[in-house]
Amino acid sequence: MNIDPLDIKTMRVLRKELAVPPVLSLAEMIKADHGRAPMVSLFRALSARFAPGKLSPGEYAIYGIGDVSMETLRRFVGVRIQNKLHATCNDETWFAITKNKLLFEAAIGGIGLAVPETIAAYDRKGRGAGTKILSTREELEKFLCNRRNTPVFCKPVTGVNSLGAFRLNSVKDGVADINDGVHKPIRQVVDFICEFSAKGYLFQKPLQPDPEVIKAIGEKGLVSIRFFTLLTGGIPHIEACLVKLPGPGETADNFWREGAIVCGIDPASGKIYRAVANHAHQAVLIDSHPVSGKRLTGKTLPGFHAALDVVSRAAPLLSGIATQSWDVALTKQGPILLEVNFGGDLKLVQTATGNGLFSETYCNHLRKYGYTGSLPN
Repeated sequence: MNIDPLDIKTMRVLRKELAVPPVLSLAEMIKADHGRAPMVSLFRALSARFAPGKLSPGEYAIYGIGDVSMETLRRFVGVRIQNKLHATCNDETWFAITKNKLLFEAAIGGIGLAVPETIAAYDRKGRGAGTKILSTREELEKFLCNRRNTPVFCKPVTGVNSLGAFRLNSVKDGVADINDGVHKPIRQVVDFICEFSAKGYLFQKPLQPDPEVIKAIGEKGLVSIRFFTLLTGGIPHIEACLVKLPGPGETADNFWREGAIVCGIDPASGKIYRAVANHAHQAVLIDSHPVSGKRLTGKTLPGFHAALDVVSRAAPLLSGIATQSWDVALTKQGPILLEVNFGGDLKLVQTATGNGLFSETYCNHLRKYGYTGSLPN
C-alpha cells in the first residue's frame, strides 16, 4: 500500500487496521483455502479459533492454507492474545523506553551502544534529552528550510509501524522534496508534523545502507533485522529473527507497504531460509529479489553476526522486559539499534519464518512468568 506521506486521515485509519486481526469473511476464507472442501476448511478454521492461538478467519487464511497440519496450526499465535502474552512477561513500568524513541536513544545511546543520530526534536513544551529542541512552528519551519539540516529523516517520537515517518530531502522556494520525489509546500509539512504526533517529532541524519548487504542481496534501501528475544535470568535467547527489506521507493521497511519483503533467518548461521513479498496486499513466497534478481534464500546475510552481538549485549540491560523485539539497521557504519518493542508484532515474525511461535521454548518462557491461558502440549 502506497499512501501520501502527509495524509493524516488515511494513516490513522491504517494504524487501527494494523492493530487488529485481518478482517475476512468465512466465505472469503473458504475461497482462499481452495485446496480443501468447504466443510473441511470451516472445521479447521473453527478449531484454530478455539486453539491456544485464537486465530481469526483472516489469520487462518494466512497460516492455515496449503500443506499445514492441525498440530502445526496450533502453534501459531493470533493478534487477539498477543498483548496478553506480552503483558504476562513484561513489567508495564518499562513500557516507556519501548514507546518513546527519544527516551530509548537517550538510555541506550547513553551507555555507549550505537543509535541513530538525532540532530533536533520538536516538542511544544520544549522537552527533550541532549538534542536541539524546537518548540514553535516558526522554529520548526526555519530548521527544515535550512539546507545544512537536510536531507533529514523525520519520525514521530511515539510512532508505530513507521506511520508518519518520511525523509525530507530538501526545501527550495517553499517546496519540500519528500521521499522519492513527492513535492509538498513546506507549510503543509509543518502542519502535518504539528498535528500528527502529540508527543512531537525526531529529526535524524539518514542512515547509509551497508554496501556489503547491497552487494549480497541487491537491496539498495536500508535493511534491518528483527530479533525476537526471550530474556530469562538475565540471559537472552534469540527465539526467531528476520530481515526486513523496503519496497521500491519506500523509506521504511514495514511489511504493510507495497513491495516490502521479509525473510526468515536461521539464528545460528545468519542464513536466509524463506522470503516473503507483499504483492498487492498478499504474502507471496519468493526465492530472489524482484528488482535485482539476486537470490535471497540460501544467502548468508552480511552483518548478521555483528547485529546479533549488539542485541546480545543490549537485551540484558532491559531486565524488566522479558520478551523483546529489537530492530537493528545494517549500515555502512555497522549495526545500529533502531528500537526495542514491548514484545513486538508476532504476526510479522510468523509471516517471515513460516513457523508458529508457540514453540516449546516460548511456551516454557510464558509458563515461567505465570501465563494462565492455554498453551499447546
